[in-house]
Amino acid sequence: MKKLSVQQIIGVVKKSQWFIQGFNAFPLYLHSAASMTGWMVHQAVGVNYSHFFYVAHESRMDMYYDERDLVAIGEAYYKKIHNIQELNTLRRKHRDAYLAARKKTGDFSIKGLGGCSLNELIALAQRLINELTMTVSFAHVIEGIAWISERRLHDFLAQRTNANKKDEQLFSSPVDPSFILRAQMLLGAIKKSAGAARTRKIEQFILEFGWLDSSFVGGKTFDARRVREMVRGIKHVSSLEGLKRTKQLKLARARQLELTPEETFVVRTIELCTLWQDNRKEFILSTIARFEPVVVELARRLHISADALKCICPAELTEMNLSRKKFLAVLEKRFHGCGYYVVRDHFLTYPGKAYRDIEQKLTSTNESKVGEFHGTIANQGKVTGIVKICQTIEDIAKVKEGEVLVAFMTRPEFLPAMQKAAAFVTNEGGITSHAAIVAREMNKPCIIGTKIATDVLHDGDVVEVNANHGVVTIIQRV
Repeated sequence: MKKLSVQQIIGVVKKSQWFIQGFNAFPLYLHSAASMTGWMVHQAVGVNYSHFFYVAHESRMDMYYDERDLVAIGEAYYKKIHNIQELNTLRRKHRDAYLAARKKTGDFSIKGLGGCSLNELIALAQRLINELTMTVSFAHVIEGIAWISERRLHDFLAQRTNANKKDEQLFSSPVDPSFILRAQMLLGAIKKSAGAARTRKIEQFILEFGWLDSSFVGGKTFDARRVREMVRGIKHVSSLEGLKRTKQLKLARARQLELTPEETFVVRTIELCTLWQDNRKEFILSTIARFEPVVVELARRLHISADALKCICPAELTEMNLSRKKFLAVLEKRFHGCGYYVVRDHFLTYPGKAYRDIEQKLTSTNESKVGEFHGTIANQGKVTGIVKICQTIEDIAKVKEGEVLVAFMTRPEFLPAMQKAAAFVTNEGGITSHAAIVAREMNKPCIIGTKIATDVLHDGDVVEVNANHGVVTIIQRV
């Protein structure tokens, strides 16, 4: 692919209408799970993503989706997939492909990594890249399906005179437990147990959810002490009662509104894609937890920081590149800021001054005069609280009880902060996003898709989050 100048790449980016996802992430992990899977979507619906753009700085990455791609993929889904059985077939194929890739990687001992040669470590890392790619594979279709499904749901409800604002939230609510809810339920069971039974349940938790602290920044694993800390932090024991009630309400409301089979298929698609997305995240975090010690050992051998090594793109992880000091120096440079433009098997990188020029051109304008702004209602409610902006993993610890968590988007690693927060407000995300799902499980007010929340708000601002009407009002600025 011909290298595009900074001005050319800015022109390409500005020509498209982008949906932006914010991640706590490093390129090695995010590119493996996202960029390398964008060209596999045709296996599910016959079309692919056309391109991706990323802006990365230290452990933060913003991923730009072209909205035209999301529309094309979502529409292709509804043309090709006509019933839930066909959707479930896709889900099973995705799971089987991931399990096959994991089997090909094989099990390995973390303690044994020190005895591997450099070439053996690189070969293992390459197999893990393939495994991480298959955690998503053609399931990257989910973003497009959700994009169109949400719009179809909104449109058919808008045509009914007897529909109300709560219906869109109800019909987009999950009816299956997320892995976060399942983990919380098991922690509750540990809290209630004692002796040998408690020990067995702790071991079960480590086996099933030992990757839960992982993210696109890096993998982490639990020990028994960490599980006991989590148990002590439980305020109430989670259950499935809320999901059961939601399912009953959905069925009753669907009968009242006389939903057609086509409309019911949209609702069921949203439900199953929410579950599918959750399963996909389990695969991702589990594999990153496996990948992390290999990256750390490789970095030690190469005399480079692990964070800098994670700025490598998957295709670059070769013996030839890792033997060149000049290439390792490039990775160190990328850590401090880099733009990435990806088209099929080609990618362009823009570190250093090029990154700074791109960032300056793409940075949102100052919205300091905004007094209130709107978004999509993910879960109703109304609270007033102090703002805490959460952009990085380090920001999570600063959220206190009763505050309003504001983020570009939330991810599983935000859960400790979300448990403390009184409400959530995000720039991006749809009704099947992580913030929306967790808000419903925790029954906390949540407004998503505001576009500007992290631009106009600052730590310490006091806001009213009126999730009954989708409005955030700034009461006091710092």
